[in-house]
Amino acid sequence: RASFIGKMLPIRLVHIPRFRSTRPVWMYHELSQLYGNSLPNLELSTFTDIPAFRASKPQWLLEMNPNGKVPTMAHGSLVMFEGGAICSYLLDKYDVDRQLLPKNDESMALYYQMVSWCASTLDNLIATSSPISAVLGKDAPRPMDDLVTNKKYFDEIFVPFFHKQLATSGGPYLCGTQFTAADVILGFFVMQSRDKMVPTW
Repeated sequence: RASFIGKMLPIRLVHIPRFRSTRPVWMYHELSQLYGNSLPNLELSTFTDIPAFRASKPQWLLEMNPNGKVPTMAHGSLVMFEGGAICSYLLDKYDVDRQLLPKNDESMALYYQMVSWCASTLDNLIATSSPISAVLGKDAPRPMDDLVTNKKYFDEIFVPFFHKQLATSGGPYLCGTQFTAADVILGFFVMQSRDKMVPTW
């Protein structure tokens, strides 16, 4: 593990507040609380004018990520996109004492499951842009537009799963008494969906 922050390359992340790039920002800060100066600096390139960002993606971002979306990360010569993948990279590289990673195989399996479920399904229930907007632009169909179906999935599939997981984990967290990376991954979706889904719990 590096001893001096000055010797480490910064982690550069393209970010929009409250978008999916919030996950790796959150994960970084959880790791920073645990490991302090063992982590390199996090440098954010933050966009706040969403319509302008969507209307004209910076060429440098498109060269890093053909989707032109956040999060996109550069760490030295390494370039990555997709929030779950970036979170897993940060954990593999910096959670050397497994303080944030779940401690057993069953809980690690849950972490991987949450990463995939959020990327493939859950996040698209509350998405504000289409995953194919890079080729269809503003005319691309948006998953969020089907509010009735999305709400039905949320209420009938997600909410029962979430309640059951918390009830059987030994709580109060997804993997039991320890706050883990799985809580960061799913926690972002839960926080965002409270504004958009008006859940029935």
